[in-house]
Amino acid sequence: MNRLGLSIICLLVVIVVPAHAQAEDVLAAEAAALEAYRTNDTAGINRWVADDYTLTDSRGRIVAKAEDLAAARDRAVEFSQFTNVDQRVRFYQDGKVAVVTGRTLVAGVARNGTAFDQDLPFTDTWILTDAGWRIVASHVSPRRPPG
Repeated sequence: MNRLGLSIICLLVVIVVPAHAQAEDVLAAEAAALEAYRTNDTAGINRWVADDYTLTDSRGRIVAKAEDLAAARDRAVEFSQFTNVDQRVRFYQDGKVAVVTGRTLVAGVARNGTAFDQDLPFTDTWILTDAGWRIVASHVSPRRPPG
């Protein structure tokens, strides 16, 4: 292998490895936040969710962090599943902003006894703060039937 080829390989390793490690960090934060929501853990939600966070839910409502915390505190929903699949992470602003897309599989029972089991496409936006990764915005959409 010539020097140019070796230099290109070394450069790619330097660029790809940190991005891969950073993606793992974001996905670990995403998983921890999901677990906090699944278990109605207000301290965990508070840890991972930025104070000015907003969610556009599957019905088009805008929900703030305070509403998520109140729902967890009141145990408005008991989740049996709250996981993400098919996740993809993209970085912006020199690696300080991450956008995670995929599907959230969520199931459980609302306090009124209504059971649900959904597969929701999502987009989460994370920012890197002095305290680590924090989610600032989320959007979930109902899946449309094929056709």
